[in-house]
Amino acid sequence: MHGRRPRPTSPAELLDDVIAELDASPHAQAVTAVSTRPAPPAEVAGPPTDESSWLVRRWSGEPEPAASPPTARPRPARRRVSVPRIALPAKLQRALGVAGIAAGVASLGLLLADVWPASAPADPSAATRITVLPRGSVSTLTMADAGALADPSVVPDASAVAPIVERSETVAGGGRHTTATMTGSTGGWPAATAHRVATGRIFTPTEVSAGAHVVVLGSSLAQRLFPGSTATGASVTIAGRTFSVIGVLAASPVDPGPVALVPITSAQGITGTAGGRTVDRILVSAPSPDTVYTAYQEVNNLLLQTHHTSNPFATDFTLTAAAVAGGHSAGLLWGLGLLAAVAPLLGVMAILRLRRAA
Repeated sequence: MHGRRPRPTSPAELLDDVIAELDASPHAQAVTAVSTRPAPPAEVAGPPTDESSWLVRRWSGEPEPAASPPTARPRPARRRVSVPRIALPAKLQRALGVAGIAAGVASLGLLLADVWPASAPADPSAATRITVLPRGSVSTLTMADAGALADPSVVPDASAVAPIVERSETVAGGGRHTTATMTGSTGGWPAATAHRVATGRIFTPTEVSAGAHVVVLGSSLAQRLFPGSTATGASVTIAGRTFSVIGVLAASPVDPGPVALVPITSAQGITGTAGGRTVDRILVSAPSPDTVYTAYQEVNNLLLQTHHTSNPFATDFTLTAAAVAGGHSAGLLWGLGLLAAVAPLLGVMAILRLRRAA
């Protein structure tokens, strides 16, 4: 016995004695031995990310490790597609370059010709005129077709309709004679052809129905037969038949030449045109260039019905209109402009490349 310990005199001394007794017990010594055993080496790994490691660092006061920046994934290498180069002979490359320049110049010329307004149109009435022609050598167009086209309830966009029969005949008057074009038509001929009567008048529908022998002379024909005098009121002979001159056409920038305008029934009586039923062609005039296409469709639809055909490619007539045939769409104009801009550039580049290579 090592002697007796002094008696504790305060609660603190009593607590120290209890702790000392616990430390001296065999169980406490075993726990101390285990806790002082060296820890196994930690596995080499990245910073702990589980919840337990985070709790240990938080309660122990250790600083949080700095987050390492994310490692960028290496991008896969791009595969280059090798395009085979076509080696053209120098002469062929030069020819292609010259062809590109020529194509660009030609496209520019077509573009300017389409969009540049003409200074003086050859025939102002051509912009609003539709011409109906027979497809074969024998005409199938009739006066009934012209009458149907003149009906405003059927073709509302037609402002004037003129059936025509023409022949070259000898015209004599005032002691002179010459060869002129005898044009048989109706009172709608001046409006359909943009001509006007300077003196006198045009023949009436009654005179057309009766086949009256009246004539309106063209300006040049009147001067040739009656130089220095008035032709109106005089008489002329056409193909040996006497006609009274009731008017003279005004001079026009579009000179029809020596023409003698007579009622179409009178012309059919001279030519013997199928008993007065068939005509050579029919002129239809639209009120403005903007309505030509609509009038064109109306005329075509009506003639398909009167000629009893439903196939527009197997008709016995044809329609022509300068405004419909000559106008180009916006897509075509843009294509011409693009070709005019790109083709010369490519041609010049090809020629310069050849010079550098040389």
